[in-house]
Order: sequence, then structure tokens, then C-alpha cells
Amino acid sequence: MVTSGLVVRSYSGYYYVDCAGVMITCKVKGHMKQKRFSLCTGDRVQLEVNPDKADEGMITAVLPRRNYLDRPTVANLDLLVITLALVQPDFSFLIADKLLVLAEAANIPVLLVLSKADLATEEQRETIASVYRKIGYETFVISSKTGEGIDALRRRLEGKVTAFGGPSGVGKSSALNAIQPGVFRTTGEISTKISRGKHTTRYTELIPFNGGYLADTPGFGNVMMENLEPDLLPAWFPEFRQFEAICKFSPCSHTHEPVCGVKDAVQENRIASSRYASYLSIRKEYEIRKIEKAGADWVHIDVMDGNFVPNLTFGAPVVKKIRNVTRMFFDCHLMVDHPETYIEDFAAAGADQIVVHAEATKHLHRCIQAIHAKGIKAGVALNPASSLALIEEILPDVDMVLLMTVNPGFGGQQFISSVLPKISRLRRMLDLAGLRTDIQVDGGINAETARQVVGAGATVLVAGSYVYGAKDVNAAVKSLRG
Repeated sequence: MVTSGLVVRSYSGYYYVDCAGVMITCKVKGHMKQKRFSLCTGDRVQLEVNPDKADEGMITAVLPRRNYLDRPTVANLDLLVITLALVQPDFSFLIADKLLVLAEAANIPVLLVLSKADLATEEQRETIASVYRKIGYETFVISSKTGEGIDALRRRLEGKVTAFGGPSGVGKSSALNAIQPGVFRTTGEISTKISRGKHTTRYTELIPFNGGYLADTPGFGNVMMENLEPDLLPAWFPEFRQFEAICKFSPCSHTHEPVCGVKDAVQENRIASSRYASYLSIRKEYEIRKIEKAGADWVHIDVMDGNFVPNLTFGAPVVKKIRNVTRMFFDCHLMVDHPETYIEDFAAAGADQIVVHAEATKHLHRCIQAIHAKGIKAGVALNPASSLALIEEILPDVDMVLLMTVNPGFGGQQFISSVLPKISRLRRMLDLAGLRTDIQVDGGINAETARQVVGAGATVLVAGSYVYGAKDVNAAVKSLRG
């Protein structure tokens, strides 16, 4: 007999299919194994029931999906419930925003559940919930212990195929047990050492509930975004849309462009700074993985304050978040006034080297000393029109000199060739002094200008638009090596 049903659980090559209330244990038909197929919990399938054993069958086809999530792995969702704790562990805006991006990208309706409300202060509850309610995300504040919010959440899930996703230890299984007592396995205790829960849920499973299904999914704490298309990322932050008409460039990355409605909205508190920080972190994570795979040696991080240069970018909190992505050398270029006030934060965030502008501080030597006191490398930078005389006395104390070959503040500018003689002069100064200090060049670097600056004496090249804008990033990085 041929029939159809819903895969409610998959485990060790077996698929448990609900066919109008009858559970049939299935394997996959041979002809499907000969082809590439994807089959997971939530899929609707066609199957042949074993005529001799009515509770066994063979899946013959997977019906078209309405949507699909890779992690948690589940298909055909009506609703994705993103669950995070307000406290214990502390709420992570970045994890919440990554999960929301995944839902937006998959076009799955989403709601946010903030658990452990009984352990949080009123200020914590309101501060976090208001960020997402302002955007338009449906947000429930709940407590599995006191029952707060549980009835309202239960009503919201009636008749839906719903997945619960989020890190371990945030109370997903406890919330689901509160919604339908006894339906799920024992919840795990939090590991105070790593602030994550034990992975008590080992597989995705759909449970019948009020005319629909609930899904509990394996916990995960490090949401990966390998398949992200960064050019599409702004569309997955819905609050950006109303401000994008003000942007000078289209498309606008909302990172380095001189006239950007989104960045203006952040400064005016019309977009939450936590959301914008997550946006920058997700973009930077993608870029880092891309250049690391291509063979780049360092990650050069431009930090701008809107004063020393007209543009504004991210600060130490974003650097701290992306530090978890890679072990690559972090070269933090502070294009900011009074850089001495930022050293402690960027060192703590994971910088391996901090570079400050000679034009931005009255006490350059003290600034370099402060960087070295943090146990990291120190560099000094000069704008194109600035004289080498500004740094001559500090050369013995720095690990690197950065010579800008564009005016700092914006990417994609044309290379200023008049800086080439300055690179040569600096090389001679260092050689005469017996110093092995690196010379870094930043601005307008491509395959052609790379040869010119290396010929003049540069040892470290910074390339932004040429690499990130390339169709073949591997080839672009390779071309810079000569």
C-alpha cells in the first residue's frame, strides 16, 4: 500500500513516519540511496507499507519542502521558536541575532522566547525584550518554574508545526515540559565552568500537540554562518529597510560608506546598537573565514570614531566577538582621536597588535608604551600628507610603521602614488638604524600597486576592496604575493 506521512523522528538510518495517527518505522528505498537525497524530521514523504508488517515501510519519495533549516535540522516549519535565557547563562544578543538571521533567510515565521524570567530583574527583562519587540518580533517572557507566560505560549503554538531552537542550557526542554508536562526527557544541569548546558536533547523529534507538532532540537552554542551571502545580510535585519533609502550607495554594506542611513539611525538610537554590532560581527566572521581559507596571514581591523576620520565603524565589543572565529593575527588600526583611551579595551578584546596614528595623540611614546605593557605589538601610522619627521624619534620603539596610501576613512579609494618615495625613505631610515621594523601599506592596494610598494620597501600589505570585492578571493590573495 502506498501512502504519505510526516517524518517525526530520524535516528540511525530509521525514519519514524506519522501516517494519519499510525506510526510506521521506515527505511529508505534503494533507488533513493542511489541518488543524492535529503531527508529529515518535518519532511512529508511517500512510502510503501509492508503488507506483512503494517508498522514497517519503505520511503519512496520526499515531497517538496516549504522551507528547511540546516541547524536545527528540520523542514516544513510553521514557526521557529528561538529560545534564550535572560540569565544563567547571560543573554547573548549575537546568538539571538544569528538565529533570527537564519529564520529570516529561510523565510520561516519566528518568535522569541526569553526564559528563566524568575531569575531576572525587571530591568533585564524589559531591556532585552524591548529591543526585539520594537523591530516587530513576537516576544514571550516565560518562567518554567512559576508558569509565567506558559499559557499564552501554549495557545500561540496550537495547530502549528513548531521547532524550538537555541543554545544548550537556556531552558528549551524545561519550557516544553511546562507546555505539555512529561512530554520530553530530563533536562540537564548547567555547567558553571563553561556556562552551557549538557546536550540533553540528542535528536530532533516532533511531538503531537493540539492539532500540530512541537519539536525539541539538539542544543548548539556556536551558530555557524558558513553559507551566508553577505550582500543579502541587510535584508535579514528588517529594521534596516526604512533607513536604506537615505544611503548614498546602492547596494550599501552599511559599514564603511560615507553617507549611510542605517549608520545614522544607529547613532540616533533608532536602531539598537546591539543589533548593529551583531550585523557587523556576522559580516566580519564571514570575511575572516573567506580570507583565512584564501591564505591571508593577518586580519586588519579598521576602527573609526567619526572624529579623527569622518566615518564610524565598530569598537572593541565586535572585535571580542569575532576573536572566537579564528586564531589569525588581529592587526587593529585605530583611526581615532586620543587612541590611548582605547588601548585597554582592544587589548582585552583580543588584538595582537594595535596601531595608532601619530597625528591623533599628543603623547605618542606613552601610547606605544601602554600598548607594549599589554603584552602585544605596537605600531604607528601616518596619513599620506604627514611627514616621516613625526615618527623618526619613535622608530626604535615600534614593531611596525603603517603608511597610508589613501586618506583614511573610506574604502575603495584610488592609490596615492606620491607616497611611494616616502616608503623608500622610511626603508632607508630603518636600514641605516639597523631596525627590522615592518612597513605596512594600506590603501588602494591591488596586484599592480602591490608590486610598486614592495619594490619601495613595504613588507606588509593591507587589501580590502581588491580582495573582498573579487570574484575569486583565492586568486586575489595569491596575486598580492607576487
